[in-house]
Parts: sequence; structure tokens; C-alpha cells
Amino acid sequence: MGTLNSQLWGPPADICSMPKEPGPCLAFFHRWWYDKTNNTCSIFIYGGCKGNHNNFQSQDMCQRFCRKKGSNS
Repeated sequence: MGTLNSQLWGPPADICSMPKEPGPCLAFFHRWWYDKTNNTCSIFIYGGCKGNHNNFQSQDMCQRFCRKKGSNS
């Protein structure tokens, strides 16, 4: 049950491995995503809805969350 609740209410454990996902909406938000292949955070345009959790409001937030995890692999 704990796993189900975390899947429904919390972000997945491996956010930094998710692909860039702009979502289907047509807004134009600059966001950052972590590219685990290159171990870098890159900017992309987020449409404003759906997408996934690999979506950070700043490069700094992306790096703080993902770079330490990526450098250990």
C-alpha cells in the first residue's frame, strides 16, 4: 500500500532518468530537465500541463536534485 500511495501522491523515485516531456498543452514556459546520458541539465519549453517530474524551474534546482545522483553511476 505504501508503494501505491507514493506512486499516486509523490514523485517517482528516479525523476532524473525520465525523458524530457513538454506535455500536450501550448503554453511557453522555460524549464530545465536532467539528461542522464550527458549528466547535464538542459533548458526546454514546457507546455504547461502533464509532462513528468523531470521538470525544474531553474538550472540550479535541476543540478542540485540530479547531478549528485548522476555522478555516482
